Amino acid sequence: MLRNNKICELCVNKKLPWTGIKYRCYRNSFIESALVTGITSFHKIIKTWNHYISQYILLTEFAKNKMLHSSLDLNEEKISVIPNFIPDSKAVLEKKEFFLYVGRISKEKGVSILVDAFANLKSEKILIVGEGPEKANLELLSLHNSNINFMGKKSKSEVLDLMQQCKALIFPSICYEGLPFTILELLHREPR
Repeated sequence: MLRNNKICELCVNKKLPWTGIKYRCYRNSFIESALVTGITSFHKIIKTWNHYISQYILLTEFAKNKMLHSSLDLNEEKISVIPNFIPDSKAVLEKKEFFLYVGRISKEKGVSILVDAFANLKSEKILIVGEGPEKANLELLSLHNSNINFMGKKSKSEVLDLMQQCKALIFPSICYEGLPFTILELLHREPR
């Protein structure tokens, strides 16, 4: 539900979502978008997703609400919400003076917005952990900002250590998110 790096729900409630073809939403192709629209519209009309799928498992109530209020016309009893989970962490590390982003470095994740914000906050440090198509460009834009550090890919244990030490974990996403493990890991970074 992202078009031109903005949330788009124009097609969510339409049996035949012409706007998806108009804006070339599938692979930026008019023909491929028309094909996908035709196939999904056909299956909406004959109710394939209600008749041939016994259960949908979603990560959040938000996702369930989106599915229930879509043109898929699903039965609510066929939708279960089972969130991601992680084991509880017991280790506690000393807090340090930095903010943290962990994830894919891409447009929909809003990392460029994060870099812009910290370029103007010289007194605050941000560590950016991850890889993605926007990384090289954003690293170049950040060369003169010593408070913005791209760390590359880190192991799970290194990420968990950084999460325990950071002032805050930042999620600048411009798209709808499911239930990322990083949020759960942050919530469980200290013993209760």
